[in-house]
Amino acid sequence: VEIIESRIETSWALGISANDSSLVVERSMIYGNALGGIDIDDSAFTIRNNFILVNGRAGISGTAWGGVRIVNDQAVASQELSFNTITENQVRNDAPRGSNLHCWTRAKMVASNNIVANGYPYGETNLSGTCEFRYSYVEGGAIFSGPGNIDAAPLFVDPGISDFHLLPGSPGEGAADPNATLSIDFDGDARPLGTGRDIGADEIVP
Repeated sequence: VEIIESRIETSWALGISANDSSLVVERSMIYGNALGGIDIDDSAFTIRNNFILVNGRAGISGTAWGGVRIVNDQAVASQELSFNTITENQVRNDAPRGSNLHCWTRAKMVASNNIVANGYPYGETNLSGTCEFRYSYVEGGAIFSGPGNIDAAPLFVDPGISDFHLLPGSPGEGAADPNATLSIDFDGDARPLGTGRDIGADEIVP
């Protein structure tokens, strides 16, 4: 299944669910889905250049996970989570999983060039198994030892109206993996537009 340049939003159920299959999600908005944004179970996937925002529910009757849940107990052909902005997703008060990202994979997975921030209420992320971050903005990210990770305010344009594009001067500006080859961002703007590619779904336009 391929989902390209789409909006999947405000569903009372899951935004996207893949079970024992193959999934590509690119340049899409996954927003405000009540039972969570993207759920991957024993599936190959490419999740790249997306805004994944305000999924899940908080409170006593909220959800067990919010933004992205990846559980691959079996080895799969490919696993890519890169150049996404994953923020303001929510879980219930007693949920054991991270609000923005819960990840467990049997084969090593590296999440690269992502912004993961402002999860509610149980921290920004939850990594287990073999998942790692590299060249990513992870709020509280000093605990992650992968190369290129940063921990500073993302400087979004206006979270109050759900505009999570980056402002000039963001810590993610020019901070993506120097070996990355992605040529466009969520909006179709070229990458890079500066000395290097920007972290997250948005490339800052000078």
